[in-house]
Amino acid sequence: MGRKAGVTAEQTRAELLAAAARVFALKGYDGASIADICNEAGLSTGPVYAHYGSKAELFVAVLEAHGHGQYRELIGSGQVTDVADFLTQAGSTYDRRPAADAALVIEAIVASKRDPEVAALVSSWLTSGEELLAATIKQAQDAGVLDDRVRPETISRLATMLALGSFLTAALDVDKLDHDDWARLIALLVDSVRPAP
Repeated sequence: MGRKAGVTAEQTRAELLAAAARVFALKGYDGASIADICNEAGLSTGPVYAHYGSKAELFVAVLEAHGHGQYRELIGSGQVTDVADFLTQAGSTYDRRPAADAALVIEAIVASKRDPEVAALVSSWLTSGEELLAATIKQAQDAGVLDDRVRPETISRLATMLALGSFLTAALDVDKLDHDDWARLIALLVDSVRPAP
C-alpha cells in the first residue's frame, strides 16, 4: 500500500495532507498516529517519511497547506489588487472560519505547549508568515499605498492576533456576528493605515 498506482508524488502529498488534517482535527495531535493518518489516506508509512521527518513536521505542513490556501484563493481571485485589499478581503473572512480549520489551529497551540518540536515548528511557521506579510506591507508603504507611520511588523502582528482569535472563537462556536458589520470594521481598520488623500 505504498504510493497509489497512477498517482503523482504531488497528488500523494496532497492526499496525505488532507487525510492528516482530518485525523489531527478529529483526534488531536497527541491522539493521532502516523498509522491513523496512513489508514485514512490509504497509504503505507513510506510516503509519510519520504516527505516529512516526523509527525510534528507533517502537522505543521497541514497548517501551512491550510494557511496558504486562503492566500492563494484571494490572490488568484482578481479581487485583490494590493496588500490593503488583501488585508481587507482576508480579514473579512475571519468571522467565517471552518470548524475543522479552527480545530487544527487550536490543536497546534495546545500541542506547542507540550511538544518542543511542535512549538519550534509552529513558531517558525507563524514567524515566516508574519515576515512575508510585513515585507509586503513595507513594499506598499514604500510605494505610498499604506501609511508608513506604523511599522510593518506591528500591522502584521495585529493580523496574526486577529487570525488566531478568529480560530479560537470558531472552535468555541460562539454566537456569530453580523458578517457585513464585521467586514465594515475590517475595512475601517485597513483604511486607517492607508495614507490620507
